Amino acid sequence: MLNVAVQGSLPFSFQWRKEDLDLPNATNSSLQLTPVPADAAGTYSVEVRNPFGVVTSAPIQVHLLPVARWGSAPLQLVELPLAMTNAVAVSVRDWDSRTGLGLLGDGRVVTWGAAFCCAGGPRT
Repeated sequence: MLNVAVQGSLPFSFQWRKEDLDLPNATNSSLQLTPVPADAAGTYSVEVRNPFGVVTSAPIQVHLLPVARWGSAPLQLVELPLAMTNAVAVSVRDWDSRTGLGLLGDGRVVTWGAAFCCAGGPRT
């Protein structure tokens, strides 16, 4: 979540931008990207207006660093599917880390592996 704090005369209006382009429906003092889309990385700014003028924030660079795997031994490494963005919790089978489930920040559950479906790929 990106936030902007403002001081001055009310009322304020806000327009968030990415790469200098207006983001549709991004007109609050906070910009929430939930779940975080894969293309969320980039340069963001916000334009703030009041009856006396307009000011644009300094740009902020947002980077995405995916959690790809963790563990200690080759057979214990956990490989996460791309759908596992904004994960709150992850559970995997201890002998087959290719099978598991994860709880996302928005309440959805993602499953992957042979124990959950027959036609590969994560399920939400």
